Amino acid sequence: MRLGRLAMTAVLLAPIPFLGMTEPAEAFTTHIVRVSGSLRVVDTGGDFSLPAETRTRTFHRSFRLTHHTIPARHFVVRECAGDTLAELTIDLYIHDEDVLARMRMGLHQSACEQTGVEERVSAGPAVIARDETQRFTLPLVQKPSFDNALAWFSVRHDVAPPLAPSGLNVTREPPDRRTGLRHMLVEWQDDSADEKGFEIRNTDTNQTRRVNPDRTSYEWAVLGREQQCFQVRALGDPDPSDWTPPECA
Repeated sequence: MRLGRLAMTAVLLAPIPFLGMTEPAEAFTTHIVRVSGSLRVVDTGGDFSLPAETRTRTFHRSFRLTHHTIPARHFVVRECAGDTLAELTIDLYIHDEDVLARMRMGLHQSACEQTGVEERVSAGPAVIARDETQRFTLPLVQKPSFDNALAWFSVRHDVAPPLAPSGLNVTREPPDRRTGLRHMLVEWQDDSADEKGFEIRNTDTNQTRRVNPDRTSYEWAVLGREQQCFQVRALGDPDPSDWTPPECA
C-alpha cells in the first residue's frame, strides 16, 4: 500500500569504487557464479482494512562468466503479495579474477504491475573472490503502512576446469636413423581457451609429461615395438580437465 516514507537498511559490504568490468586477464578463465536465496514480500492491507498477505519466492541460478565472451550477467526475481510487487535485480561482473555483485530492490504499489518504483534500496558492489561464498540480506520497509520486502541470498564464486582436449591421435614414427631412438607422436585438438598447459600420460608405464598452453602435439620416446597407449588432459588452476579416452599405436 502506498503510504508514508521509506525506512530501510542493507546488511551488505560497504560500497567500493566500481572499476572497469572487462579488464583483460592472462587467460580466459571460466568463472562459475551460483546465486541461491529467497525473496519475501508482505502487503499489510494498509488503511483499507484488507487482509494481510505474504508471498515468498525461492531462486537458484548458475552463470558462466569469462573475460573473453560473457563478462557480465544480470537477472531479476519478482514476487507479488496483495497489490505490492517486489523486484530484486542482481548484476554480476568480472573484474580481474574476482566477481563483483551489485544488488537493488524496488517496491511497486499498483495491483502488482510495474508502473514505476515507489520505494527502492541498493547496495554493492561486493567483491567475491574465487572459492568464496558471501551471504547478503536486503530489506525494504515502507512506513506507515509497513508493506515490506526482504531478500536473503548467497553468491558463490568458483572457477571451472578447462575443457578436455579432443581428437587424440597416436602415431608410431620410424626410428631415428642417427640415434636409433623410437618415438610415438601424440597429437590432440586444443578445445580450451584457458588451460595452463597439457599433461600427457602413458597408460602402460603410468609416466606423465607436461607441456605449455596451446601445444597440440608431443613426441614420446619409447623402447621396443610394443603397443603404447596415451591420454591427454588440459591443466587448470586449480583443477584439470578429464582425461581423454586412451589412444594406442
